[in-house]
Amino acid sequence: MKTRWLLISCFLLLTAAASAMALAGMFQDSSELSATGNGAADAPEPVRLVWLHHFGEDGSRKWIDSGIRKFQEKYPGVTVTVVPLNGGDYMSMLRMRVATDEMPDLYMIDNIQGARDLIDSGYAADLTGKPFLERLKPEYLNGAKTEDGRIWALPIDANGLGVTYNKDVFARAGITTVPETWSEFLDVCRKLKMRGVTPIAAGYKENWTLFWDLAADLIPSALVANPRLIDDLSTGAATFEQSKAVFEGPFTRLAERYRYVNADPFETSWDEARSMVAEGRAAMMIGGTWSVDGVRSKREDANIGLFPFPASEVPGAAKFAMKSTGGIVVNPHSRHADLAMELLELYAEPELGLSLQLNKKGISVIKEVNGNLDPALAELNEAYMKTGRTVDWSGILPDFTDPELGRAYSAAVADYLLDPDHDLDAALRGLDEAFGQIRPAAVPNGEEETADEEAA
Repeated sequence: MKTRWLLISCFLLLTAAASAMALAGMFQDSSELSATGNGAADAPEPVRLVWLHHFGEDGSRKWIDSGIRKFQEKYPGVTVTVVPLNGGDYMSMLRMRVATDEMPDLYMIDNIQGARDLIDSGYAADLTGKPFLERLKPEYLNGAKTEDGRIWALPIDANGLGVTYNKDVFARAGITTVPETWSEFLDVCRKLKMRGVTPIAAGYKENWTLFWDLAADLIPSALVANPRLIDDLSTGAATFEQSKAVFEGPFTRLAERYRYVNADPFETSWDEARSMVAEGRAAMMIGGTWSVDGVRSKREDANIGLFPFPASEVPGAAKFAMKSTGGIVVNPHSRHADLAMELLELYAEPELGLSLQLNKKGISVIKEVNGNLDPALAELNEAYMKTGRTVDWSGILPDFTDPELGRAYSAAVADYLLDPDHDLDAALRGLDEAFGQIRPAAVPNGEEETADEEAA
């Protein structure tokens, strides 16, 4: 197990290093990545805005480009360069830009809790009181606020965590209803496998997909009731072994459904996994509602739907974990922060909200945008959002902000799956050992002065 952990850790580190080198290359020659437009030929000093995000789907990029085109109708001499990064390394790459004093003009974040270090360091413009925020549905501002009520990002859409499935594959296997309990989910997997169809598409080659596969269960079934757990594990205020009751259910269910994923999941990319569902070679994928755009980008007419991850044995108890994406952030240290703010403001307009729903296949948070939802999201809205079968996780930190802790966690989850025995106790002990080596040793309250004197 130690050998596998080291191999996976090395792989994740090499992936992060490769992404860092690629990002450096992007910034050195960013003119090659301009989404639209060019600097004015006669301008003595062309103006260029750089925007970092982690969207890999075609629809998301079309939505971003639609806003840039509108922006450049007003500012034809401004070049906007968009830099898409791998989702698993995204926050690490952002923090690398802080360390090298090369932060972009705009960037995306998934949640405020996971970006507090960037906010506290002054790399997020305060949007509190901006008139354009009045265009948004107020409940979706929760995911963009800190405890003091200040707003640091422009929310763009409402994201959910659950299961994306191919309805035609279900129908061919004789499955007429979505599973509402964990036992029913496993029964569905068995029926699909007997029909020669891969039940679950797993693209674990990118570690972020495994993270969200687990999170689709862990967040609504455990972290909603323990919102400070990730913080406490990060600081050492709690340990994984002490928190076994929280992790046991989600980890056990992850291992139980692992037998129904495609062959070689750690060699399968996210791109291939979404192709499998789009083409009907696999029936389901577990993660977020962003999978709708992912599958549609492979096959526009795929007959897909969504249902919440059924973690319990209580019919009807499963709920979609819903929140607004953290959103678009302006770097106030940008030389062109005023232009960056104008670009951000455009994405709060109904025209861009409609573009989001048509292209990104998301649920806009703008008040005036109604209809034009993707059929899978329209069904989610009718069956779960309007009926109260959702749970808000806006205030929950789902991941570890320290990249070393995040890599150790991802490696341990992978190692747990690769272990034929799926020994949870060993996995939790290993996590505590790894975290203890990474984070600074905690000094008991009242002993700081003694510790400092001894160090001197």
